[in-house]
Amino acid sequence: MGGIRTSVAMCTYDGADFLLQQLESIQRQSVAVDEVVICDDRSRDDTQQIVDVFSKEHPGLVRFFRNDRNVGYIQNFSQALSRCSGDIIFLSDQDDVWLPTKVEKILGAFAQHQDIGVVASAATVTDRNLKPTGRALMPFHASHSRQANTFSARYQRSFAYGCTLAMRATLMPLIMPIPPSWGHDNWICLVASLFSKAYSIPEPLMYYRRHPGSAGLNDRLDGAGWGQFAAAYKKSAGLDYRKDWEQWQAIHDRLVVMLDSDERSSALDGADSKIREALQEIGARVNFSWRRLRVTAIPRLLRVFGVLHLLFSGQYAEFASGWRSVAKDLLTE
Repeated sequence: MGGIRTSVAMCTYDGADFLLQQLESIQRQSVAVDEVVICDDRSRDDTQQIVDVFSKEHPGLVRFFRNDRNVGYIQNFSQALSRCSGDIIFLSDQDDVWLPTKVEKILGAFAQHQDIGVVASAATVTDRNLKPTGRALMPFHASHSRQANTFSARYQRSFAYGCTLAMRATLMPLIMPIPPSWGHDNWICLVASLFSKAYSIPEPLMYYRRHPGSAGLNDRLDGAGWGQFAAAYKKSAGLDYRKDWEQWQAIHDRLVVMLDSDERSSALDGADSKIREALQEIGARVNFSWRRLRVTAIPRLLRVFGVLHLLFSGQYAEFASGWRSVAKDLLTE
């Protein structure tokens, strides 16, 4: 489409049960992809044999890499992304199924909106046999808050599941390497929220298969009534305040490195000013996480004044969930 080269970054690990079906759905797209880059994290099943047979049937389509050791899904996705040569990179799980027009419609969105860095589509959630469960993955979260232009709201509006994402390769110098404290999809969406715009396609363009071997089991998607209850309970459980601070400190450190890197100029126009603006926002987010970590480390009765100070500074509204986060910080052990 218009001379645009497309890549699919796929990670595999013991995915033999469903891999061929996903590969076939990618190969049958109405607009053909140029390459499928597969990084295998030392599967113990027939994954490599399936890829070998498929590659012989479709010469030149697949580039397969097998890790020397097991590295985990975050580093594996990082490797797959770094080996892609396309202008537009699609992320793919090993066990989903793409509908025939997914690539065509996502490329159309990129062509129509030159200022967007990532596109996500909706997805139909299914069981292992591709029977719809009645649930769906929506492309991006809408913000109905009065604080619709806060940092948190903009980041929330840019988040989507990795398997639904496609991104411009021009973002790669800003994305790579993916910090170990971040999931690959969260990291990509965060970078996109800072340096570009996100676009959503509300039409389901893929089947998102859920089964006992799925990576990242999700009570909200996998359970019935009790699953919904479990998801709500986990969401209300105590926050890992130190991990939260470490995550945001990691991106602050990366932004500092970006500011001194020659690669940033090829990633986006006006890189220096955008990085400095992002540093201010992330620096404030790091400060909020650090203060929250310190406040919640003291006895409950003594932390009231610290929590109130954060509340009146407006940071709970800017970086968290307002009064809900206030209550959590006052009550957490």
